[in-house]
Amino acid sequence: MTDESIGESIGDIKVGDSFSTWDDAEIKLNQYAKFAGFSLRKKRVEADKDGVVRRRTFECSFSGKPVSNQVIDIIHQRERASKKIMCPWHINLTKPKSSIEIGITSIIKQHNHSMIADAQLYIPKYRRLSDNVIEKINFYVTKENMGAKQIYPLLVADNTCRTNWFDMYLTFLVIIDNNTKSHLVAQCLSEDETIESYEWFLDCFLQATNDNPPVCLFSDADPALGHARNHVIMLN
Repeated sequence: MTDESIGESIGDIKVGDSFSTWDDAEIKLNQYAKFAGFSLRKKRVEADKDGVVRRRTFECSFSGKPVSNQVIDIIHQRERASKKIMCPWHINLTKPKSSIEIGITSIIKQHNHSMIADAQLYIPKYRRLSDNVIEKINFYVTKENMGAKQIYPLLVADNTCRTNWFDMYLTFLVIIDNNTKSHLVAQCLSEDETIESYEWFLDCFLQATNDNPPVCLFSDADPALGHARNHVIMLN
């Protein structure tokens, strides 16, 4: 399947298109993918010796070979099918030293899967919480000095059981400062624990920190988070 039939309302993307900044390019590509019904992710990035990004590759979230999620301890085995089905869609962009703009140098518009209707509802990267859920979260954040019994519906230690008020997975990002004190810096409510969901969470974290990735990232050995880290954190 190809995405040549993208509607005029969002516009097509083609070799030769240019952008003023990498942010502008990524915004445009995400708009295009969202309208078409698929999700983008960063595949690779290349920078020069001065740290200036010169090349980037984005691919469909269904690209790549399936990855086994088997672990040594069967108790921690998570039965979750891989979304990687070797979709060939990808796009390459470059910023030559002789130019101040970023340009599309090549693009493969072929997909090996169906497009997803209503991407904003079913693709984690584009999904948004309802106003009602956001209102409740804001309430608990502003009332953070409440006791554990009052905030129990939102804060539950075991995020794999989906026992919180919203019946969703709750993920935390905690940092350790130079005084060995821990600080909660980010939280995420999601409907699943897929690689794509973790990629979206980590990508949002990088955007909030101006693309400053952590030096170390410890997790509960979830394979999905590990692969998401490789695609998002390691490429930045």
